[in-house]
Amino acid sequence: TGKMGFLGFVLVGPTLHTWFGMLHRLIPHQGTTGVLIRLALDQTIFATSFTCVMFSAVLTLDGKQKEIPSTLKRELWPALKANWQLWIPGNFINFSFVPLRLQVLFANGIAVIWNIYLSMASHR
Repeated sequence: TGKMGFLGFVLVGPTLHTWFGMLHRLIPHQGTTGVLIRLALDQTIFATSFTCVMFSAVLTLDGKQKEIPSTLKRELWPALKANWQLWIPGNFINFSFVPLRLQVLFANGIAVIWNIYLSMASHR
């Protein structure tokens, strides 16, 4: 719990703040088209790379850096499938209805569930 809280404070929060701001600057379109484009970018470019970062960070904090390649090989695809089940609907709601200044807060609420999954997956 402490490690995930630490990662949320120093890694996830600042990264999401930067990412969501950049998405809205790159794709300023309002409405469904803008939401779908932001969602597609989020779930292809960001989700894949940041899932790798999170697995690596958790294992590094556990002192298990040597396990990063094998864990990613074993857990990345299942994690991405789980990510899409949670984050596609979650960020569709987030990008559609939540003001930009509150989107990180909304995402952090969803991230509680996601972080439980990532912690369990990285420790299998």
